[in-house]
Amino acid sequence: MPERLDDASEPEDDDALSWAGDDRSPARPVVPPRERPEPDEAAREADEEPDADEAEGRRLGAAALLALGVLGGVYLLETVGWVTSAVWSQSYYAGVAAQSGILGSVLTWAIVAAAVAAPALWAFLSWRFNRDSVGRMIAWLAVGAILLLPLPAILPVAGQA
Repeated sequence: MPERLDDASEPEDDDALSWAGDDRSPARPVVPPRERPEPDEAAREADEEPDADEAEGRRLGAAALLALGVLGGVYLLETVGWVTSAVWSQSYYAGVAAQSGILGSVLTWAIVAAAVAAPALWAFLSWRFNRDSVGRMIAWLAVGAILLLPLPAILPVAGQA
């Protein structure tokens, strides 16, 4: 029958949870500090004088947000105007399509669909190609807001009173 070991030689339960030589707490690992290289004079001057685009971006923060919000609302209203125009002029477009054959019918409805999608497409492309300059983006959105006015919704379509 094996002899019973005394309590001093029995391993503790906590010893099973650590490696030999592991004395530091697992909650806070020790990370050596990184040394940052000293920047040269050109980098210091670049940090002191921001680029023109960076300065413009900082200057236009609240104003750009306001302008983009207003122009976004204008584009939404223009899309609603084009949809309304297409619905109101449905009988007129159906008459034109009926007189022009199958190709004319397809082209008429393609033009109506393009007119409805134009404000959203212009806004997306203005954002996509002018992400680097907020000023240019706002300028292109303003140009599009004027060019894409839903004139059929504002002015009566020929033949409708």
